[in-house]
Amino acid sequence: ILGFGPSGNPILPAVAAAPDSEVVKRERLGWEDIAARSSKIISFIDLAGHERYLKTTLYGLTSGAPSCVFLMAGANAAGLIGMSKEHLAISLALSVPVVVCITKIDMTPANVLNETIKHIVKVLKSPGCRKTPVFVNSVECAAELSQVFIGKRLCPIFQISNVTGQGLDHYSVTEVWSVPYTGVVVNGIINSGTITAGDNVLIGPDSVGGWINTAVKSIHRKRAPVPSAEAGQAVSFALKKMKKGVVRKGMVVIAKTETPPKVTRKFEAQVLIL
Repeated sequence: ILGFGPSGNPILPAVAAAPDSEVVKRERLGWEDIAARSSKIISFIDLAGHERYLKTTLYGLTSGAPSCVFLMAGANAAGLIGMSKEHLAISLALSVPVVVCITKIDMTPANVLNETIKHIVKVLKSPGCRKTPVFVNSVECAAELSQVFIGKRLCPIFQISNVTGQGLDHYSVTEVWSVPYTGVVVNGIINSGTITAGDNVLIGPDSVGGWINTAVKSIHRKRAPVPSAEAGQAVSFALKKMKKGVVRKGMVVIAKTETPPKVTRKFEAQVLIL
């Protein structure tokens, strides 16, 4: 996670003493400290690029409700090829905005970099993608694009090097745990509404289509306790008097009502095959 204070400056740990004067060593800063000192928090999820881990990448994209996808492309890798194209297609199918980062520009000859850029631009402009590439070369350009690129089908492109630092100045229940002395804890995204610690809720449906009465003991966001949460936030709930064996991924937590929602096992849908 990366936190920002009220002034907009990033929340960074203090610099610790190091034997080498040219080495910057920072003290550790926990999630709880970052959350307590921040007025805005950005979460980063590092997803695998290899095809062997495509299922894990799909899970990360669908369970985390990301605001955008940073698609990493090596400057010496001939553009968006192989799994990069697959990841781009998945992001488009899920309607997640895409940002392209061209890395390793420090070690790539100019002619190879130019060919890579040409290929990436061609893919982004193709009929299946229909994005307008915009190269970001300044903080001002990045700030302006951040306000409009989602609605205008723009695709920001950054050219960066992790060696020289060039280009780097811009910067439903999905999990179930049993926590000692706490009980069952579920994690997920709030799709609508708000919830407060102490609220009575229903969780389900179970294996027979029923709903289970429970209550939210506590709420944590970014590993820090919060009194309430609202739509769009990823949070964890500690549930009262629940057994882990009856809670599974895919269940939903809803407000308690006299007439619970009806569960169905069949429905018609349109499926997009990638």
